[in-house]
Amino acid sequence: MINEKKILEISQYIHSFIDEVDKLSMQYFNSDIPLDVITKTDGSFVTLADQKIEDYITSKIIQFDPNHAILGEERGQKNNDNDNDYIWIIDPIDATNNYLKGIPIWATLISCIYRNEVISTIVSAPAMDFRLFANINQGSYKQIISLNTVKRINVSKNMDLNDSYMLYGSYSLASQVYGSNFEKLLLSTKRQRGFGDFYGHCLVAEGASDFMVDTQLHIWDIAPFLLILKEAGGAIEFTGDFSIDSIGNAISANSLITLDKVKSIITKI
Repeated sequence: MINEKKILEISQYIHSFIDEVDKLSMQYFNSDIPLDVITKTDGSFVTLADQKIEDYITSKIIQFDPNHAILGEERGQKNNDNDNDYIWIIDPIDATNNYLKGIPIWATLISCIYRNEVISTIVSAPAMDFRLFANINQGSYKQIISLNTVKRINVSKNMDLNDSYMLYGSYSLASQVYGSNFEKLLLSTKRQRGFGDFYGHCLVAEGASDFMVDTQLHIWDIAPFLLILKEAGGAIEFTGDFSIDSIGNAISANSLITLDKVKSIITKI
């Protein structure tokens, strides 16, 4: 078992360079700098900003421990053959489509995993002026960047699905995955909004929404929330794993009770 001192060391190290990461991402956002956009085989985009940010984060991780494994969305795996217990997972810009269109709903996601468990993580959304972060067994927190204020966050207490606030990532993808059951779920809730990507899970973690249904995710899309949701008192289920090729679906919720209620509707045959 990893000790608290090591977790604190990792967390402090992440926080020591996250300001520079934000400066780099904001430098390219809504700027005249050519982003050299490339369309990947899965139809998503990668930009010069994605690559620069991931390269910078990777260099910092290597400085911390050159033997740690790294899995990044854009550059793939490093030190994957090493038989060590640590792997860092990086999404340099989650919601690249928003980033390209000048929509401020995007973030950098960094997680440190020890023996297949997220132990320290951060979600930084500088264009929205906030970060969420968590360490295992130490709670989840929200920072307002410009004010440098930090407060502990908790999920909502509503357990009534009929009175719930539901979020989803993509209506079309969720309908493909769950069929007509997804529509049944929508009709079972009081209010529904399509806050996709990282932001929906953030809203669940801080109690602004009761649950989120997200589909077709890689581990770098969801890794931070495997810890943040639990530390905020909620629950999360991801059907994928920590491998580079794995794609899964996720439900984050304010409790196991809500999670089970959601699953009972969308997984009906």
